[in-house]
Amino acid sequence: MIAAILIACSAAASPARQSPAALGRWVSVPLRRQDQAQRGMTGGEGGQWPRALALDASGSTLYLGIDVGGIYRRRVSNPGTPFEPANVGYSPRGAAALAVDPANPARVIAVGGNTAPGDHHGIYLSENGGGSWKNVLPIRMGGIDEIREQLAFDPTSTVATDKAKPRITPRVYWSRVDHDKVNWGEAPHHPALYTSADGGRTWSELPNSAPYGGSILRHHPRKPWLYLANDRGVFRSQNFGKTFETLFTGKVTGIDILQTNPANLVISTERAILIADENGRHWKQTPAPPLEDNFLLRNLKASPADPNRWVIW
Repeated sequence: MIAAILIACSAAASPARQSPAALGRWVSVPLRRQDQAQRGMTGGEGGQWPRALALDASGSTLYLGIDVGGIYRRRVSNPGTPFEPANVGYSPRGAAALAVDPANPARVIAVGGNTAPGDHHGIYLSENGGGSWKNVLPIRMGGIDEIREQLAFDPTSTVATDKAKPRITPRVYWSRVDHDKVNWGEAPHHPALYTSADGGRTWSELPNSAPYGGSILRHHPRKPWLYLANDRGVFRSQNFGKTFETLFTGKVTGIDILQTNPANLVISTERAILIADENGRHWKQTPAPPLEDNFLLRNLKASPADPNRWVIW
């Protein structure tokens, strides 16, 4: 059973009149339906534990990763359609992360895991919108407690696989689990950063990338820049993960890029929210919601349509 509070940030002024740094009004958003609210329910009533969500660029299909129920999908374009299991060829009990190719909604990548390690875990690829899956990078790992966005497509990379019928096969990155927690059995401790140059069909581990395991990944929408955020700070690579520069030092719990204004990078620490230019030279703290002593901030997200709207857990 899970119970949590999602906190949303919105601005009274329009985006043209107010910068993200000036935002300061936060609204609590309990996890409940309207009928539950009318019955006085506060939210967080439980169910299977969601681990990952991914929506294709067209907004037509939503994918959901569960702790012990594998992967579900829902055709959002058809109102009233329920979630359906999407586990053909998918062996892990759980899914720790999901990502959809922004240029090809049929290509979906999942990170398979569970509370016990298994050789059938690792990276799974679907090229038919979750209709079936293939384990393209088997890794013995647990990884089910990795509630972070650990996959990132590079929207600026294109490779023509067939001159007659060109298809976009972008570069993809995956940050493997750092502190793998398993309930029983043993899992190798091997944090690392992996990359694929063919849309997720084949993968290779980047040399000397152990410090970047367990990271949240973001990719610049217009430049070949990869961002990582973890307990040590924020890092950026401008050469496809070969080397990284440090933009921020300290424990980071969330990171996002303002899609409507990629010159701004937004991060959360456990107690604060900061915004900077895309080069990370100047950081400015923004108003954060009031927190009780035992509450921590994490998983910051900015709206891709409105830079004045953020959400945080």
